[in-house]
Amino acid sequence: MEVGNHFCLHYLCGMAFMTQCLICRRDSSGLGWYDPELRPRMSVIHHACSIDCLNIIIDTRGKFVHTTQSEKAAIEAGGQAGGEYLDSIGKFSLDQLSAAEYGEFCSRVFFAACKKLQEIAALDTEVPY
Repeated sequence: MEVGNHFCLHYLCGMAFMTQCLICRRDSSGLGWYDPELRPRMSVIHHACSIDCLNIIIDTRGKFVHTTQSEKAAIEAGGQAGGEYLDSIGKFSLDQLSAAEYGEFCSRVFFAACKKLQEIAALDTEVPY
C-alpha cells in the first residue's frame, strides 16, 4: 500500500517476538506500518493482526480515531447481549449490580462483541497478500 509517495506497508518476516495489534490487541500477524514522514530508523512500527486492522492504522496514520462499520456492529451486538442479561436478572441500572453481576454483564458484552467481529472476519475471504 502506498501513502503519499512512500511505501509503508511491511510484512515483518521472522519476527523473533510477539507483538500486539495496535487496534484490537490480538497477537499481530507480521503486518506493520510506520510513518513515512519519519526516517524508518526513528519511526515506531505499528503492528496489526489483519488487513482490516492495518487499514485502520494506515487511515489514521497510526492514531486510532474512528469506529469502523465492523466495530459499530460489534458494539451493537455487545450492547444487545448486555441488555438481554440485565433483562434476565430484572435490573436495569449498572449501579444496582453486585460485583459478580457486573462481571457477568461485562463478560457478556465483551464476548458478544468478539463473536460478532469473528463472524464479520469469517465473511472476509480476501487473502491478505
